[in-house]
Amino acid sequence: MSLYNSPNQPNTSQRLLIAVVLCGAILFVSDFLTQRYLGHHVLGAPVKTATPAAAPAAPVAAAAALPAAPPTIQTALAAAPVRVALANERVAGQVNLVGGSLDTLTLKTYRTEIAEAGGYSMFSPATSSPTTAEYVLAGWQGSGIEGPSATSQWQLATTQPGGNAVILEWRNPTGQIFQRTWQLRPDSYIWDVTERVTNTAELPVTLTAYTQVVRHGGYTKEERSNFVNYFGPMGQLQQGEDILLKEGGFNDVKKAGQSEVWQGTGGWWGVTSQYFASAIIPQAGQSTSRQFAFRSQPTPAGAADIFTAGVQYAPQTLAPRGGTTELRYALYAGPKHYSQLKEAGAGLEQAISWGWFEPLVKGLYYILTLLQGTFAGFGLASWGIAVIALTLLLKIVTFPLANTSYRAMARMKKLQPEVEALKKKHGDDQQAMAMAMMALYKEKKVNPMSGCWPMLIQIPIFFAMYKVVLVMFEFRHAPFLWMSDLAVFDPFYVLPVLMGASMWVQFKLNPTPTDPVQEMVFKWMPLMMTVMFLWFPAGLVLYWFTNNLLSIAQQAWMMRREKAL
Repeated sequence: MSLYNSPNQPNTSQRLLIAVVLCGAILFVSDFLTQRYLGHHVLGAPVKTATPAAAPAAPVAAAAALPAAPPTIQTALAAAPVRVALANERVAGQVNLVGGSLDTLTLKTYRTEIAEAGGYSMFSPATSSPTTAEYVLAGWQGSGIEGPSATSQWQLATTQPGGNAVILEWRNPTGQIFQRTWQLRPDSYIWDVTERVTNTAELPVTLTAYTQVVRHGGYTKEERSNFVNYFGPMGQLQQGEDILLKEGGFNDVKKAGQSEVWQGTGGWWGVTSQYFASAIIPQAGQSTSRQFAFRSQPTPAGAADIFTAGVQYAPQTLAPRGGTTELRYALYAGPKHYSQLKEAGAGLEQAISWGWFEPLVKGLYYILTLLQGTFAGFGLASWGIAVIALTLLLKIVTFPLANTSYRAMARMKKLQPEVEALKKKHGDDQQAMAMAMMALYKEKKVNPMSGCWPMLIQIPIFFAMYKVVLVMFEFRHAPFLWMSDLAVFDPFYVLPVLMGASMWVQFKLNPTPTDPVQEMVFKWMPLMMTVMFLWFPAGLVLYWFTNNLLSIAQQAWMMRREKAL
C-alpha cells in the first residue's frame, strides 16, 4: 500500500526516505560492530585487554565473609606444580598438588579451532597463562586455624584403579587432617568432589568450606557477550519456593569489585562462555552463600583481571579427638550442549540463554535436532540439511496464510495498468490519487495490507532462528558445503549475495509501488540486506535464503494461477 503526501504533510515521502536510510545505516553499523567486537566466535575478532585498576580490589571475604580471592600470582608461580592425571572417554584433566585444584582440563572430542588438533583446552593454570587461565579452587577457613588454600602443598594419599579418581591429604599444625577426593565420572563431564576433615585436637573447631571457579581475563578469545546472547558469571539457586537465575556480567563485576551475596540451596554456580560452562553443583539441600567477585593482580606478563564465582558452605563444628565432617559437591566442566546440561541436573540447562522467545527457540531447537538425527540415520548427518528441512516445514505450516497474502499481491499486480492510468489522470494530486486507489481496491475487493502478513510471520521466526544459531552448541564447527562453520559468517560471502539476489527476485514479483520514493527504497533494500547479512552466522543466512527460494516458488505459482504473470 502506498503512502501519499497530504496538503498538511508535504514532505512525507522525503521523511520516509530519510527514515529508511537512517534505519539501514543503524542496522549496518550496529550489526558490524556487534559481530566484529561484541559477537560470537568470530574468526579474527580482536580482544580488548582491560586496563588494570590502580589498586587491587578488596578480597571478597573482607566485605561479605566469603572466601578471599586467590593468592597473588607470584606466590602461585613460586610453588613447584606437581600434578596427577585423570581421564575418561571425554576429558583429560590434571589435579595440582599445589592447592589441590583442578587446573588443567582438555575436552577430547572438541577443538579450539577447526584446523587445530589435540582437543579443546578448557582449563589452564595461572603458571602457564596468568592473564587467560581458568581453574577450580577449593579450601577451608576457620578462626585461628590454618585451612588449606591455593598455595597449600597437598600429598597424594592414593589413586583408584582406572585413573579416574585421586585422594589428596593435607595436615595443619593444630591437628586437623583434610582429605579431598577428585573423581571423574565415566563417559561424563562431571567431577564428584568429597571434602573430609578429621579433628585430632583436644578442642572442638569450626570450619567453613568454599569452592571457586576462577577465570583470568574475563571473556575468552574471540567471544563476547551481548544483549542478544548473555554469557559470563552466572548461576541458579533456590530461595524457599523461588528458583532464581543470577547473572553478573564481567564488566559489571569488575566495576563493582563484587556482587551482593545470595543465600540459597541447590542449583549451580559458575562461569560460562558462549559454548562452554564451568559450574559448581552443591549437594541438594546444602545451605550456601554465593557471590561473583573481581580483583586485579600484577603478574610477570602484566596485570591480570581475575574473576571468581564462589560458593561458601555452612560452617561445620568438629568434636575433639576424632570428630569428622564430610562435604560433597559436583563440578560440571564441558560444553553447553543442551542434552549434556540437562543430564547433569540442577537446572544447569539454564546456562543457555534462550531469550524472550524461549518457547519458540526451544521448539525450533527440538525440531532441528530431530531432523538432524533422522537424516543421520540415512547417512546425511548435516546441520545445513536440517536447517533447509526445517525451513521447508515452516513454509508448509505458514503456506495457507502466505497464500492469502500472495493472492492479494497478484491481484494488485493485475491492477497495475489501471493504477498507472490513475497516476496519469491525477498527476501530482496525491490526495486525489490516494482516494481513487482506495476506491479501486474496494471495487476489486483487494486488501493491500494483506501483503504484509508474510513479513509479520517471518519476524518472530527469524529472531528465534537467530537465537537458535547463537545458542546451539551443535552449530559450532558444523560444516556445510564450502563452509567449515555454520556458527560464523560465510568466509566467501556467497550465501549473503545469494540471499540478496533472491530478495531482489521477490521484489520483482511484487506490484510496483506507485510512490517513487517507495519504489527507490524497494530497489535498494536487497543491497542493504545483503550488506547487513555479510557477518551474520551462515546457518541463519542459509535459513533466510532457503525461505526466500520457497517464497519465490509459492508466489510465482500464485501469480500464474491468478494470471498476474
